[in-house]
Amino acid sequence: MKTNVFILIAMILGSSVLAQEAGKLITVSLNAPNPGYSIKILSVYQNHQSTFIHAHITQPDPDMNYAAVITNIKDSVSTTKETDIVKVYITGKNWNWSDKNDYIFIEDKQEFEKITKGLIQIKPSK
Repeated sequence: MKTNVFILIAMILGSSVLAQEAGKLITVSLNAPNPGYSIKILSVYQNHQSTFIHAHITQPDPDMNYAAVITNIKDSVSTTKETDIVKVYITGKNWNWSDKNDYIFIEDKQEFEKITKGLIQIKPSK
């Protein structure tokens, strides 16, 4: 009986691992003016063919001194399913140089909410 319960638990746990692997790990990464900046993925939405990500850049603490060194900031999220198109919307950017990625820089969260209205929100699981 104990063996059957153990096998059942192993099968259930194995299934959840396979379900996680069916998705995709998505990393949002860009260069910031100094190491005081950070980025965090706030929400993820999906439809049948696209994933929409909202990430926010946190500004450096104004009371701290940071070396003026271009620094790569990043955050990652696992999605429940893989899609063909991934669109990343970022709030909080306050420098003027462009980025090599196809990220879309927006002013506020409300802009992202308009874009994702009616889509399914995926809970980020790191």
